[in-house]
Amino acid sequence: PPPEFGSEIRTDFIAAMGRLEDVFVIILNVDHVLSIQELAALRRLSEREEAAHAGPETDV
Repeated sequence: PPPEFGSEIRTDFIAAMGRLEDVFVIILNVDHVLSIQELAALRRLSEREEAAHAGPETDV
């Protein structure tokens, strides 16, 4: 489980913490990392990128 850092650091987006060999690993809870508004904005940006790179369709 995530450790208590005190009131200055938010830990609600951390699912777990640990070590993998010599590396410190933090597993994030993706449902809490971004707000609903931020997720919606990212989705809109992604859809615009896909549309910009799709190009015109051609029949073969």
